[in-house]
Amino acid sequence: MRRLAARDRFSGDLRAWLLGKGVSEEAAERAIAHLKRRRLLNDDRTAENLVERSAGKAAKGRERLRAELRRLGADEETIERALAARDDGAELDAAVRLLEAKDFGPDQRARAGRLLASRGFDEETVRAALDACLGPLDE
Repeated sequence: MRRLAARDRFSGDLRAWLLGKGVSEEAAERAIAHLKRRRLLNDDRTAENLVERSAGKAAKGRERLRAELRRLGADEETIERALAARDDGAELDAAVRLLEAKDFGPDQRARAGRLLASRGFDEETVRAALDACLGPLDE
């Protein structure tokens, strides 16, 4: 229970931890089923919370969120449901809020673009966020 109290966990993460502690697979599955019935373990809620916390200076793009959810033990269906709620407009909004929080100047366009890319925002979102915050590139 202490492991669950520290932060939300995914079933896969808890299963791996229990197996690593020498718990049999059958006992681990029973424990996970019990926790789910008592609503102490909910993969969808955990994934949604992680996606929602990705804002402001902590903003992350879909690809970074997808990788983080996988690393934490979420299954593909849970990941897709959590990311489905984040449409292109929400993705752009998160990128713009990140740039505004970091307060980049117009002469820092390349640096700002690298930050967004490193946070998992796709190329189209990076370009749109840079244009929205720093103005379009003069061509």
